Amino acid sequence: MIHTRARGAMLGLAVGDALGTTLTGRARDSYRVLTGMLGGGPLGLSPGEWTGNTAMALALMDSLTFRRCLDEIDLMERFVEWQEEGVYSCTGSAIGIGETMQEALARYRQTEDPLAGLTHSEFVDNGSLVRLAPVAIRYWNDPVALSDVAARQSRTTHGAPEAAEACEAFAHILADAIGGMERHKVLRRRYLHNLPSVEFVMEGSWKDRSRGQLLGTNHFLHTLEAALWCVERSSSFEEAVLCAANLGEQASATAAVAGQLAGAIYGASAIPGDWLACLAWRERIAEMAARLIEQSLTSMTTSQ
Repeated sequence: MIHTRARGAMLGLAVGDALGTTLTGRARDSYRVLTGMLGGGPLGLSPGEWTGNTAMALALMDSLTFRRCLDEIDLMERFVEWQEEGVYSCTGSAIGIGETMQEALARYRQTEDPLAGLTHSEFVDNGSLVRLAPVAIRYWNDPVALSDVAARQSRTTHGAPEAAEACEAFAHILADAIGGMERHKVLRRRYLHNLPSVEFVMEGSWKDRSRGQLLGTNHFLHTLEAALWCVERSSSFEEAVLCAANLGEQASATAAVAGQLAGAIYGASAIPGDWLACLAWRERIAEMAARLIEQSLTSMTTSQ
């Protein structure tokens, strides 16, 4: 089951991303309710094609697999390849690159410092959160390394302390799900985070919100709140991801984050077959996730 949950986290990210593209940028409830994989949206994608959210995650997954650790320089070089050559993009060119990411890659080219994410927190988008699943797949069984790598991968492009700590917090949620924890325990209130804004979310700020109270900006905490809200109020992968996508606005990012968690909870077998059938690079993504979870299991055996 650990294998299907690991594959589910990564395939769920890609499926959510692809599903949400249809309604990305649309004002909430200004459209027909989305019920399946349609494509389109502002990027004009075909059904099953996904955005930079998934491309970043694939770059991170490849880096973790082949370096067998987080190598920030290697990761940034892969991000540059994605931006300049379309590597890791199912369309052959980089699409959906956020402003924060673009600024970090430009800074990396100028300075060669892989910790290129701005550290001020006036506004930080959700880029380091949407790509997080590979970290949880690799380090689900090592809480110390999980926290360390989740934060460090954020700092390469999204250096605000709040963004790094939010990635740590969500990585532990994902790791619990991949490890087989029941959904209600995965979504429990969590405490002892250092930064008040992250602590507020982890303590359950989203639990009593109405749908209309969820904020649709691309701020990482708004995306995280909305995704957690959707997963808690659903009982299947399909329901969770459609809930997230139908929020509109930041639909692909919110559905990608919800898809990571719902996929980890319910497993790859719970993802609707017709969605997987048209998902770009479906087999490649599943194989990459399988290699990474095997690496985590091998490291656990070696350390015993």
